[in-house]
Amino acid sequence: MLVSYEEKKKIRKFGQLEGKINIPDNFDDENEKINEMFYESKRMNIII
Repeated sequence: MLVSYEEKKKIRKFGQLEGKINIPDNFDDENEKINEMFYESKRMNIII
């Protein structure tokens, strides 16, 4: 008799990286120079 193979699911252990990753408070802050590269260059192409 043939039976389909079913792999046992591994139990995920949460929190393995706790204390190993540091996300700074200003992570979401925008950078003016990067904004200029993206938005100012598009404006220049439209004007030309």
